[in-house]
Amino acid sequence: MTAALLLIAALPLAGALTPNVLTVSTDNGAVTGHRSVTHPEVLDFLGIPFAQPPMGNLRWEAPQKYHGNGTYVAKSFVRITQDCPYTHTALYTYPNEMEQFPDIMRAFVGSESDNPQSEDCLTLNIWTRETDSHIPKPVYVRGSGYTPGTTNTLFYDGAGFASDQDIIVVTCNYRMTVFSFPGIPGPSTSNFGLLDQRAAVEWMRDNIAGFGGDSSRITISGQSGGSAMVDYWAYAWPEDSIVAGLISHSGTALSFGANSATLSADNWANITMQLGCHAVGDPLACMKRQNAWRFRYFADWDNTRLYPTSGAYHGVDLNMIYGSSALFTLVSESAGQTVRTARMRKAWAAFVADPHDGLSNLGWPIFDLHSDTLVILGYDNQPNITFVSPSVYNQACVNITV
Repeated sequence: MTAALLLIAALPLAGALTPNVLTVSTDNGAVTGHRSVTHPEVLDFLGIPFAQPPMGNLRWEAPQKYHGNGTYVAKSFVRITQDCPYTHTALYTYPNEMEQFPDIMRAFVGSESDNPQSEDCLTLNIWTRETDSHIPKPVYVRGSGYTPGTTNTLFYDGAGFASDQDIIVVTCNYRMTVFSFPGIPGPSTSNFGLLDQRAAVEWMRDNIAGFGGDSSRITISGQSGGSAMVDYWAYAWPEDSIVAGLISHSGTALSFGANSATLSADNWANITMQLGCHAVGDPLACMKRQNAWRFRYFADWDNTRLYPTSGAYHGVDLNMIYGSSALFTLVSESAGQTVRTARMRKAWAAFVADPHDGLSNLGWPIFDLHSDTLVILGYDNQPNITFVSPSVYNQACVNITV
């Protein structure tokens, strides 16, 4: 699992981006984008700051509104080429790995990035087509168990999705590891990663019209840890959610065991002790003054099959949304894979455009535990969509947490 949250904002395009206009005015200054290399009909706006860098006295504080000066040239995924600090974990190994295995894993987890890491990392990326119509936008929250990950990876390149469907695709970085969930004792929140995502969506609400979007039609989506974060959203802001729809891929709020208040406090005490801040009058102030470093893990790892019998593994379905697996593996798509990708994108776009009836209009039945409403995609590598009773698969999953 990767540990970053990608927000794909599914907003209907509302503005008019004329062919040669690449600069958009926002609340924090003008932003200049460029045409996608792989899909020239799509405009890329990469690495846009949406909050003040959470450094110094802003470390372990709620994100603050960003104040920019002049025009920001949004041509790199990461501002000043920096990712949020995260842990490079050991990637899985399997017998008889396929040639593309390392490429898939590096792209999925984000360990392909050689960018330096910094707390100055709260940025988002936008992919939009030139259009005069109002289209929806999805925001994608990447996963990884809240510890590793980055938006700077071809795995989450939104150009293909934006080109194929009438949506604007947005992804965002958020704080991870101890910078996101430090477990600081006391009444104030420690869910800074979730607050970062909220700040990104608020920025989209206030500025997306300039990119052709409709702020009343934002859908957020995530996979794995990102999926759990999407589920948390419904509990965190039930009265002021901003978004019109939620898509959770392989994860819920119950997928990751919650730390008790005691365990969180113990974790905080442990790290303050290691940094010599436990015995001072204000440990939090001391911790805010500490430097942060990264280390690089060199795992020996190489279109979506990891090894001959890998099958449908955790996270592989994202390839049917972004459709970029051929870019990072250099293995061409099969004809059936292209068809399935197009149909999956169409379903996502339908939900983003109309979270209430979009999928019903495509013929997807509303889920019912006692009828044939479980959607089956890609069974036996067939592009057709079928529906079966949930009971066909439920029993095998009784003791599994996803």
